[in-house]
Amino acid sequence: MANKVGLVTGISVLSLLTALSFVPRTPQEASVLHEGKLEIPQTYGVDLEVGKVPARGEPFDVVDVWFEAVTGTERYLAPVHGAVMALMSGEKAEYASCASASFSRQRINLNDLKAGSVLCVKTRRGLLSEIRFEHMLEDNPTPPHLPIMTITFTTWSKNR
Repeated sequence: MANKVGLVTGISVLSLLTALSFVPRTPQEASVLHEGKLEIPQTYGVDLEVGKVPARGEPFDVVDVWFEAVTGTERYLAPVHGAVMALMSGEKAEYASCASASFSRQRINLNDLKAGSVLCVKTRRGLLSEIRFEHMLEDNPTPPHLPIMTITFTTWSKNR
């Protein structure tokens, strides 16, 4: 009987070890859900989960990041509705680096960003996004003449 129990236990342990060998050892990168370029007028926000800037009059509660203007020169990129952000070093952030970023609810002064600055965002629903600050159009000729921030972004799905 002891040999049969040992044999069964040995097979069970072998099956378990075989099954565990197929478990990924590193986090899988998620697939890209949305990516593109967006122009965000001052006082507007961006919904990174669908990849768009809601139009004036559309619900604001879907916005993850807000182009906040305190004055004409004091402006911020602010996480809202439970989103969090991290300013990254370098010119590109991949899914893995965003996943391990030190996120904060603190807004980031736009005067501290230069073309190519990269931020990671965890959206209000927990998706990860990379935002690359491209440039600021101060003298917008189009009414209502609000400054426009241009970004490129990538939002990843949670599962591959």
